[in-house]
Amino acid sequence: MLTGRGIRSRLSKQQNERFQGIMKRKKQAARINILFVLLIALSIVACENERTESYQPEILRIAVSPGQSEEALRLRYTGLGEYLSAQTGLPYKLIIPGDYADLVNQFALQQIDLALFGGLTYLQARLRADAQPLVMLETDLNFKSYFLVAAEDKDLSWSDLQDKTLSFGSRLSTSGHLMPRHFLQQKGIKPETYFEEIRFSGAHDTTAKLVESGTVDLGAASADIIDRMLADGMLDSEKIHIFFETPGYADYVWSVHSNLDQALQQTLKDSFLDLSVNDPVHASILAELGAEKFVIGKNEYFAVLDDIAREVGLLNEEDLD
Repeated sequence: MLTGRGIRSRLSKQQNERFQGIMKRKKQAARINILFVLLIALSIVACENERTESYQPEILRIAVSPGQSEEALRLRYTGLGEYLSAQTGLPYKLIIPGDYADLVNQFALQQIDLALFGGLTYLQARLRADAQPLVMLETDLNFKSYFLVAAEDKDLSWSDLQDKTLSFGSRLSTSGHLMPRHFLQQKGIKPETYFEEIRFSGAHDTTAKLVESGTVDLGAASADIIDRMLADGMLDSEKIHIFFETPGYADYVWSVHSNLDQALQQTLKDSFLDLSVNDPVHASILAELGAEKFVIGKNEYFAVLDDIAREVGLLNEEDLD
């Protein structure tokens, strides 16, 4: 039979063993946590090394901002793709992303080598994947947006459009959303409270068709694309009216990864800048692009756009991880 002292001794021994077991499990958990942190750190270092190491693609993967139908985009950019392929000696693939976010995501994953970004998606790609500006069409230094209404509504005022339906393009479109929103706000119009309904069509040509069909009362879209659609007969000028033309701003820019082979970067830049309307082949390429020449792209051209995007909450770094 155990005495009081024996019972206390046995309990003390059991408590000690229990304590030792708890401490052992804590040490094992701490080792696992340290190992997990080390693995994450190594993964980050590996990703950073992958981004900083220069790379030379076997196929030049070219992607363009999906502001129109795939058919229209392939027609517009195939000539340029063939030209760049001949200049670089690389076969090329023209990629039409599913939407604007997909363009940025594919670029961040290095599934694209050369991308035509709108101003906003360029700023996002610069934050996420260190995108670098290469060249721009000269006309894109002074890009504009249109607000469209049905032809029968051409004499309306902004106050007449209150409580009507407005369609932007994509949420991530510079000319189809960000800058039209900015210019509306300059007029004291907050879209969400001023209009009865806000839509996002996803593309400039879709927005124009929504206005033309009377599905929406007002639409914001790229001036360049609307001008092309009117010239090509894709929009009926008797059914649609340009209600307001915005002031100019910098928009589209051809961009590359900072770690793309430097010689290839230079070849691409020179190839764009060498395009001349005096060369018949070059002239046809430039005609499809609606411009006469390319100029060097610079980050300073997008400083104002960067401020506007942050102001309206479309360039929050924590949302781009």
